[in-house]
Parts: sequence; structure tokens; C-alpha cells
Amino acid sequence: MDADCRSVSPPGLLDPDFKADLVIVNDETWPFCAAGLAELHRRSIPSLHLADGIAEWRNTWENPRQASDNEGMPLFQPILADKIACMGWSQARVLASLGNAEKCEVTGSPRYDSIVRKELCETPAGKKKKLLITTAQSPGFTPDHIESVRCSLNDLKSYLRGKQAPFEAIWRVADEVAEVAGGANTFGRVPLQDQMQVVDAVISTPSSVQVDAMMSGLPVALLDFGNRPAFVPAAWTITAAEQLGPTLRMLADPSPQRMLYQEMVLHDTLECRGPATPRVLALAGGMIESGRQARLAGKALSFPARMLEQVMNEPARVEYLLAMDQLHPAHSVFRLDDRVALQAELGHLRKAMQTSLVQKIYRKLCQLGVRQR
Repeated sequence: MDADCRSVSPPGLLDPDFKADLVIVNDETWPFCAAGLAELHRRSIPSLHLADGIAEWRNTWENPRQASDNEGMPLFQPILADKIACMGWSQARVLASLGNAEKCEVTGSPRYDSIVRKELCETPAGKKKKLLITTAQSPGFTPDHIESVRCSLNDLKSYLRGKQAPFEAIWRVADEVAEVAGGANTFGRVPLQDQMQVVDAVISTPSSVQVDAMMSGLPVALLDFGNRPAFVPAAWTITAAEQLGPTLRMLADPSPQRMLYQEMVLHDTLECRGPATPRVLALAGGMIESGRQARLAGKALSFPARMLEQVMNEPARVEYLLAMDQLHPAHSVFRLDDRVALQAELGHLRKAMQTSLVQKIYRKLCQLGVRQR
């Protein structure tokens, strides 16, 4: 898409001389931005909210904005932009439940288009695996939130000091809790994706880093001592100190069953079947055209409930993780992988079933049962 792009401060959206074919925002909480979006709609200038992170319980329901008008307005209740490009289907369901069903378009997120999956490999004997410990950029929205995060990180740090801990820690935590890292914090100093390529597992508080880790193919545990509903669940969850030991041992040797579940969560959270950028551009192009037609006709700006052709309505397929011999190690039959030998055995078994006296009696009984009905 050829476009003349420029950055505009939120107050600039209220300028009566402001002109654009499309305005893209990633925040609606600042009053000038909120007022600007309403003004743009009145002038038939379309606006698209390009979400750059996940929706999260505390930010949605426990942010001080919920307390009173003086603190601001509740997040995404409603979305003020004309459309929001949702990261994935589960995020769209969350936002739709807040009264935004007709504004949600599932596009995926362009920031994940270039992520390279890491192949999990064996750690040399006698050497500990590496664990990335992360928080969201905003670890909490109230003092109680931040104290809960600090407490959970301190408990994790204490456990990792023990001789039995299977990991050495790499810290990447927000400034508000950086003291826990003891000067070893890498937040803002090392690119996240560089770290994803050198670690073996991730523990994160509720954050879009969960998605980065899952997309990178790493086992990721959710650290939440507040035990709140998770808009993005995880295959491993730590809600109390006594869960640290068992969970870290599982992360050190992630089971194929949990990794399969994590992959399902990933595809529900992030539409990643193909790059997101073309879908976002298609949505933007459609909105631009609708805006131009509305302005030419002098009509109010309106959009269909679904602008993108949802060719991916069917569930994501994750069969490539279905290693049946690993998922069901107690079933020796799944370890048989000689196709020709199995075909021959199947042929013999079919013949044996046809000539078996038990099978003949069973078929006769079935026929009698049908006749009696």
C-alpha cells in the first residue's frame, strides 16, 4: 500500500483542518485521543485501533479508571475507534463481550510476523538451563498489584538460589520491581527476541511476552499470585509459592501433552496462520475506501460487522505436534512406524476377523437383533 504516513499528536485530531484517509491508534485512554476519535467519526474519517498487546483482567476491571470519572474511563468499554485489529480469536471474544462485537476484526499482529521458532535441545550434562523471567512493561495498575508481583518474583528468586533449582535466571522485569533482579535486569538493554533464542523456558506475569514465548516455541508459565482470570491462559500456572518447585521441574522437561495445549492456546490468542501484515493492510484499505465514499456522498461513516473475509473460521490445525508415541508412551502400538509391515499386519487381521468363529456368531446375533426390531 502506497501511503503518505505522518505522526499526529492526539490534540491534533481535533484540529478542524486535519485531513486524513485513515487514522491508526494504539491507545484510547488519553482524553484528547478519545475526543479526537469521536470527532474523526463525525467527519467520516475512519480510525483503526491496532492493538499492540493483550487484553488483561487487571487493566480491564481493576485499573483506577474504574473507580470514578476523575480517574478516566474504563478501558475498551466501548472501543472508540471504528475498528480494532484483534490479535486473535480469544482476544476478539473478550473485546466483543464488552460491547464491541461489530468493531472486532481478527488480523493477527504484524509484530509477530518475523519471529523464528526455536528448536528445543538438550542441555549439556552438569549445566543448568536458562529461564527468562519477565513482567509486563506496566507490572500493575495499583500499589497492591505491584506489591503482589514483587512478592511473587522474590519467592521465585529465593527458590532459584537453591541447589535443586533446574534453571539459572535471566531477568527482564519492569522498573517498578527491578530491585528484585539485583542489578542483573536486562529490561530495555537486550532485545526480547534475542533472549528468546538463548533461553529454554519463560516465566511471565500476564503480558504479551506470553505470546512471544509461545510463538518462539518455548514452554511458558504464567506467574500470577493474584490468581485472577487469565484472558490468555498458559499450560503452566503459578499462583502460590509452593507451586514453584513442581512447575519449574515441569518446565525443565516439558511434556508433549502440555506443549500441545500451549500450541492450541497460541492459535486461539494469535492468528498466526500466515503473516498478519497483509490482513491489516486489507482492512486498512477497505476502511479508507469506505471513508472516501462516505465523504463524497455526504453520508455518515459506517462499516459492515465483518470487513475481512474470514477464510480461517475453522479451528487451527496443530497436528504437527501430535507425536502419538510421546503423547501416549504407555501404548506400545504407537511406537510401530514401519508402514509396510503395519499394512501387512492389518491385512492379516482383517482376514482373521472375517473367518473368526466369534466374529461370525457376533454378526449373526446382530442380524437377529435387527430382525426383532
